[in-house]
Amino acid sequence: MAITGVTAMRTRSEILTDTEQQLAQLDTVFAEQTGRSLGTVDFLLKTAIDTVQSSPAADISVVLARRLAGVRQLTALMVADATGHVLYSSEPPPGRCCQRRASTFWRKP
Repeated sequence: MAITGVTAMRTRSEILTDTEQQLAQLDTVFAEQTGRSLGTVDFLLKTAIDTVQSSPAADISVVLARRLAGVRQLTALMVADATGHVLYSSEPPPGRCCQRRASTFWRKP
């Protein structure tokens, strides 16, 4: 009985050690993947700034949409002015049914 208990404790200890090592490896993999994803987003943001500064205004939304094609990390890219108004967007504006003024939305009933 004592031998069985000692064997069970060793087996449990080995399983815990293996599990800790696997979790540490997963942690490294997730950190590397997150770094690559953020690097892609950072690159897209930098190129969007270059696009806004160097392209004619009429083409910017189309260029932004083209740059995001096939990029899973972002769903849309928008350029806003200092007041928060969207100047350019990779997505078309929402239809009238979806637009709502902030003052109407936050008004108490």
